[in-house]
Amino acid sequence: MTSRHRRVRIREATPADLPWMAPLFEALMNRSRAWFGLPTFSREKSRRAARNYIGGQLRRFRGPRGFALVAELGARPVGFVTVELHRSPADDQVRAYTSGEVQELHVQRGFRRQGVGTALMAAVERRVRSCRGTLVSLYTHPRLRAAHRFYGQQGYQVVSVKFDKRLP
Repeated sequence: MTSRHRRVRIREATPADLPWMAPLFEALMNRSRAWFGLPTFSREKSRRAARNYIGGQLRRFRGPRGFALVAELGARPVGFVTVELHRSPADDQVRAYTSGEVQELHVQRGFRRQGVGTALMAAVERRVRSCRGTLVSLYTHPRLRAAHRFYGQQGYQVVSVKFDKRLP
């Protein structure tokens, strides 16, 4: 990590983080709904959906199933990542391996381009490697060009393109 990243502290997420994590996710969720032409939620329904989704990730990705990390600058939480771990069975031809799939990575707007995302992804890679992992993967929205540049700068490569068709 460069000196710019040293002030970022990474820790395990806890249920007490949900009140600030959910609104961070909610902003992207609402933009994504608009991008896909889906109806927008009422403010209350939007808050509830974000809280339920992120709360579910915090419960689900614990122990052998995954993990959630928080980035702090000083004592202020400014970003988070959730990761699902996948374990392949070993067979006669292939050694068992673990991979990590980033489910969510969010950094508060005022703290982007300050090493927070880089610190979170470095922590993800260390954690997956500590589980004998050999791969970290993720999906991102096609309109998030800044995210695409960020992941490319971190050494990630585009390996697939997905097509959807909304049916009437």
